[in-house]
Amino acid sequence: MPRKVSLYLDTSVPNALFRMPEERKEATSLFFHEIIPKHDVFISELVVGEIEATPDAAHRTLLLDFVKNFSVLPVSVEAEKLADEYLKYIKIPKADATHIAISTVEGIDYLVTWNMEHMAKERTRRIVDNINFLCELSRLYIVTPKDFFD
Repeated sequence: MPRKVSLYLDTSVPNALFRMPEERKEATSLFFHEIIPKHDVFISELVVGEIEATPDAAHRTLLLDFVKNFSVLPVSVEAEKLADEYLKYIKIPKADATHIAISTVEGIDYLVTWNMEHMAKERTRRIVDNINFLCELSRLYIVTPKDFFD
């Protein structure tokens, strides 16, 4: 049996179901109904921590309930080191570099995000590709939920 394609969801993806513009809500809902069931889906300890830091208790509960059945990946020392390597070449928040690094270190196929400012942009993709290639790591595709339907 062939392995399923793996997806890593950053915090922006489940959050889009509740607190994003309508277009993103619709695309994310479709993504969860049509794409998620066909793939192995992961979040990380970092995602859980970001959700737990949500100040709105009702929203935090919704998000935690929504992600409770996804496999949780650790924030390993290897991922932290790789995030630091990315940060030498791109100016993005450390948490965003860590999401990318966790996905790469764990051999995830797609990092799915709505973070257009830092992660789902061409410059970040190119730099991550180059660093991963030079470090002999697997290729990571950084995409939005909408990319699965375009």
